[in-house]
Amino acid sequence: MVAGSAYAATPEATPVTSDHCRALLAQISKKPQFKAFAVTENGRECHAVWGSASQVQANREARAGCEVDGRRCLLIAVR
Repeated sequence: MVAGSAYAATPEATPVTSDHCRALLAQISKKPQFKAFAVTENGRECHAVWGSASQVQANREARAGCEVDGRRCLLIAVR
């Protein structure tokens, strides 16, 4: 689970359906700490951050970047 999130999920539990989001999720493991990835419940929109000051901050930034226009997003556990 991702620290500081009530809505953390795994990529298997939340399908990532867009090519852009799949590519971003595949790349994030190589990015510096602290990092987070958020995706909409339908898997079409996403937002990722890395290099944050803390995991809590990364989680907040990823959710905020994803949850625009009333979308609800889930954090995906990344390493």
